[in-house]
Amino acid sequence: MSTHVAYHCPGCMSPALTTSPLSGGAASCRTCGWEGTMGEINSYEFEPGSNSPEEQGRKFALGVRDLFSGIATS
Repeated sequence: MSTHVAYHCPGCMSPALTTSPLSGGAASCRTCGWEGTMGEINSYEFEPGSNSPEEQGRKFALGVRDLFSGIATS
């Protein structure tokens, strides 16, 4: 099964983003108006069909927690 990537706005966590296919390209949020680059948005990989939406959300939340834990201990 292939892995997919979900993207979320760093400002409001909305998935309603306009993104660039280029690494480091422009990105913007259609919900809150945030503008930045692809490198600034939150992303996580998942395998479609392998987990419920709740499980995917839980994994994303754990990934964000781990990200901030790493920043706090650096």
